[in-house]
Amino acid sequence: MAECISNEDWDIMKAHYIREFDEYTKFNGMELDIEWMEGMLDKSWEMWNAGKFPTIDKFTEALDLQFQDFANLLKRKDE
Repeated sequence: MAECISNEDWDIMKAHYIREFDEYTKFNGMELDIEWMEGMLDKSWEMWNAGKFPTIDKFTEALDLQFQDFANLLKRKDE
């Protein structure tokens, strides 16, 4: 049986990433470009739906890694 993420679950996941980064950037005196972030998340969602990730765990790990790299970039920018 193939693993599935419903559109509703994806909306919750997407909102989580946006909320986390929005809070992080505001805390550090920056503003998050929501449209840019949504575009990156939408691209990841398209990749998931195209079968680019073998499991839900691999998909969420890739998202976490991608956005951790983004968070690290923001931290370096602050220094």
